[in-house]
Amino acid sequence: TADAEIMKGKKILIVDDEKNIRNVIAEYAKFDGFDTYEAENGMEAVEKDVMDRKPKPKNEGIFAHGLGIRVVLQGAMFAILTLTGFYIGQNVTGKIEGGQTMAFMILALCQIVQAFNMRSEHSLFKIGPFKNKNLNLAALTSTILVALVLFTPLNTIFGLVMLPAQLYLIALGLIFVPLVVMELSKLLGLIKHHK
Repeated sequence: TADAEIMKGKKILIVDDEKNIRNVIAEYAKFDGFDTYEAENGMEAVEKDVMDRKPKPKNEGIFAHGLGIRVVLQGAMFAILTLTGFYIGQNVTGKIEGGQTMAFMILALCQIVQAFNMRSEHSLFKIGPFKNKNLNLAALTSTILVALVLFTPLNTIFGLVMLPAQLYLIALGLIFVPLVVMELSKLLGLIKHHK
């Protein structure tokens, strides 16, 4: 269209915390001739290199540059960690409820850790893990809710039990595995901006 020709080469920065929403908006903007750039959210400072990145091509799909593979691998990692926790919890306590408690704790808290991991393709420690106040508040609220389910009489409603202290420590170790894996992936260049 004539408008697309006018907009050709113009830059637009799309800011949203949901990657899928950013991708849909980017598709429409690219269709209208804009060069699109994306940022996670408006609450944190935009990464210094966001406008230096090469614009995404018009025909680039949502799962381009290995995103689909990363989603599947991360999902498999969460499944393995959760099942490992279940197995350990059930074997140590001798009860299926012990396994369920470990699985619940690991799966719920892994997702909170992953929310921090996915903020940026740069190292979490480079951008500062606690700069996003809204994310911090959401993570704290989620952690408190998980603790209420784990450590109050609510646990019986969910079929959970109190665990020996060493199982909570093992679960905490498993919860932070995604942080280590994602940071190593970023360090080794497996997760990077495509220029």
